Amino acid sequence: MIYVLSFVEVGIYWVNHHYLIDDVKQVSHALLWANLGFLFILSLIPFGTAWVGERGLTPFALSLYLVCCAPSAISWIVLAVVVRQRTHTSLADSPIKQAVSVIVYLGVIPVSYHSVAMAMVMLGAVAVLWLIPPQRVLKVPRS
Repeated sequence: MIYVLSFVEVGIYWVNHHYLIDDVKQVSHALLWANLGFLFILSLIPFGTAWVGERGLTPFALSLYLVCCAPSAISWIVLAVVVRQRTHTSLADSPIKQAVSVIVYLGVIPVSYHSVAMAMVMLGAVAVLWLIPPQRVLKVPRS
């Protein structure tokens, strides 16, 4: 189950990264470093996934997985801020989704010690939240 969730999570980041970077016309050093930082932190998710895979879906293993996921969400926010500064694009629903993601990832850690099943449902809810593309993507035809 955790492998599927990790795959979906990385896939969602990949698709949303495409939407985010799509409007960038000129790259800056800040954007390169923010992007590189995001990609590095995202590369830690397989570590958490492997830990859960080897040790089972225990509260501690799930917490370690979440410790890998929360920084990804935070680094996404940093990348989005840098992109917004470069493009002046309004990603209307994105800041709310970004904040909810970080709060849920951090909030699920204590929840996992009470109910691993509830923690997994909460993680799935974050994934579903990000499956919905930004409003500007839905309104603008792609070429």
